Amino acid sequence: MNIILRIYFLFKLVTIKISGKKNKLNLKDKRLRKSLINIKGNNNIIKFDKNINIKNLTLVIEGNNNIINIGKNFKVHTGKIEINGDNNILKIGDRCQFWNPILFIGQNLGEVKIGNNNIFNGTQLISEEYKNKLLIGNNNLFSNATIRNTDGHKIFKDNQRINIGKEIFIKNNIWIAANVLVLKGVKINSGNVISAGTIVTKDILEENSIIVGNPYRVVKRDIIWKQ
Repeated sequence: MNIILRIYFLFKLVTIKISGKKNKLNLKDKRLRKSLINIKGNNNIIKFDKNINIKNLTLVIEGNNNIINIGKNFKVHTGKIEINGDNNILKIGDRCQFWNPILFIGQNLGEVKIGNNNIFNGTQLISEEYKNKLLIGNNNLFSNATIRNTDGHKIFKDNQRINIGKEIFIKNNIWIAANVLVLKGVKINSGNVISAGTIVTKDILEENSIIVGNPYRVVKRDIIWKQ
């Protein structure tokens, strides 16, 4: 079944395209403006909780049995969410804000979970490969950083894959500044400031510290930062 709906919510055009069977889209209110929702596949579920405020969002699913669950008071001023694969889960908590980020999930059985009160400003979030995860806690601030749990291309030695994707876990109350690169297999503990241009390739076990450089180093400890 192919369905194309162009709906005026508060006099702002929203295009919803659905191609497939048993897809479910649940919008609890109508503050969705100048946006595109495009679903190609079967048994996909998209659920927005109440009090959303969305403008210029492109949301694309190509695959089957994917679930997107977005919490209360979700605010978007331009952004893109794309899922390409089957049986993936995206969960975004309450009071999160998107300011022109890109969030991409590829392959199958992936999981991206974002907690409450997170702000993304020009951030790229990329989660690929079978059963891979990207987990983000609460009260974090992301500038135009890149966070990816895979290299993007496969590398082999003696016919064996040597660069398999690995889970990323970013905890709570972390400021990730401009042009930071967070790579696969990394855990970042709470309260840290990751300074502009830092490349994170291994766990940051320190807390409440300022992190700089490549390879990263700690330049101050016992700090508190505020938005």
